[in-house]
Amino acid sequence: MRDTTGSGGGDVLTAIVEAAIEADLQHNGWSTYAGDGLMQIFSGGAHVILTPSTGAYEIRNATSVAESEIDTAIKEVEQIYADWPGKVEAAFSKWAALPTPGFNAAEIAQLEHSEGELRTGTAPPTSTNAEAGPVIGLANQRLAADLLNLNNRVGQLSGMYAEAFHERYLSSLPSAIQGIGAVVACLGLSCQGQSAIWEAAGEDLEAIQKKAVTAMKASAPGGGGSIGPVILAVGGAIAGLIAAIPTGGASVAAVAGLLSAGAGFLGTVAGASGGNKDVEVSLGAATPDGVMTKIHSALTDLSSAIADQERNLGDFLAKVRREVEANRPAFDLSAPEAQPGNVLDRQQNVIVDAGIIARVTELWIPTICGDLRSARGDLVVSSRVFDERPDGVGLEPDGAWPEFEKLQKNAVDCLTTMIRELGDAADALAEAARTIGLQDHDIAAEARRQAERINSSDNNFVN
Repeated sequence: MRDTTGSGGGDVLTAIVEAAIEADLQHNGWSTYAGDGLMQIFSGGAHVILTPSTGAYEIRNATSVAESEIDTAIKEVEQIYADWPGKVEAAFSKWAALPTPGFNAAEIAQLEHSEGELRTGTAPPTSTNAEAGPVIGLANQRLAADLLNLNNRVGQLSGMYAEAFHERYLSSLPSAIQGIGAVVACLGLSCQGQSAIWEAAGEDLEAIQKKAVTAMKASAPGGGGSIGPVILAVGGAIAGLIAAIPTGGASVAAVAGLLSAGAGFLGTVAGASGGNKDVEVSLGAATPDGVMTKIHSALTDLSSAIADQERNLGDFLAKVRREVEANRPAFDLSAPEAQPGNVLDRQQNVIVDAGIIARVTELWIPTICGDLRSARGDLVVSSRVFDERPDGVGLEPDGAWPEFEKLQKNAVDCLTTMIRELGDAADALAEAARTIGLQDHDIAAEARRQAERINSSDNNFVN
């Protein structure tokens, strides 16, 4: 008689089905008997003993007058057993496809690597409590050293272009790189936030299913019907977004320091993470069908809570993007154009030899560009980090992906412009050095080989 097709033997859905069947049977004239059995009495003293877990039944004291009654009752029982597996399966079917924990771990690692390539220092954590602040990752020591050396050496060169390049570009280059790194950290935060949403959603789904078993049992006559609510964890999934990944808080603080918005920016970004929002769902009802209605309502509320969190992620990304766009010169610095004859003076205030020029044009600038290219190479995260969702769950069709894609493109554009401008500067300085006799092919070739070794090894701890 019993059919549990689709409900998964032994799992929580099976438990919901079994509890619903037993409660429904009791609402249809069956009463408890001898432990876990059920019994219904018919005309002439005939009665039927039913085992709910298996659907097996035994007719006792059968009488001809009760034959029709028993036949009708058994058909009703068979219908109850046939209906409930499908009802429960239909309610939870789409939720079986939720992303598993760590589904976007590879993309998060990519973004962490990208941000690490651009990290030149340890900005102070956003919290004044040192113990509560985010863990600060190691700086890219070689990049920091290259930026310092480049700034110092070019600052010693005489010539209109060299001086302008130093004053307008190199002096701001470290903070611009750190700012782009902060943008990348925000991208990583959003991916980590999406992962937290799905992890919390999985926990909530399990809690709803377990509570549904209790509610179905309580929906039997005399069961009370009322049970405690489920508080959905997903309501606070991204409340701690700013400190969600290592260096995230520090890097976001770097954005605030770089831009004029300062503390106001941090407040705006933190506000976008939503904060805790308690969402309660109740499954208690006086009948199994009433519980089923509550289950559908609870799952709708869960989907809405997921969508709210994903909107907060989109708001977070949009706020960062608007800050970048409003302050683009701080991220996207343009070097002055090199005019013939005014790049380097023949007469320098300090001793300048071919070795210094080679380190500037063939070593430090290329290795800095190597880190920028490495960071840019990781910024190819696809919509998979957000769109792994069943139809009808969360913010369709792709969550916060549209805003993520825009901010990721901004970061790529900033890096591409910076790489191009640095390369043009190196070419201009090298050409000027050649015209005034400060270029040595062998020294330049050795500097290039050293730069290639550094870039190919992706070693951030040697110069």
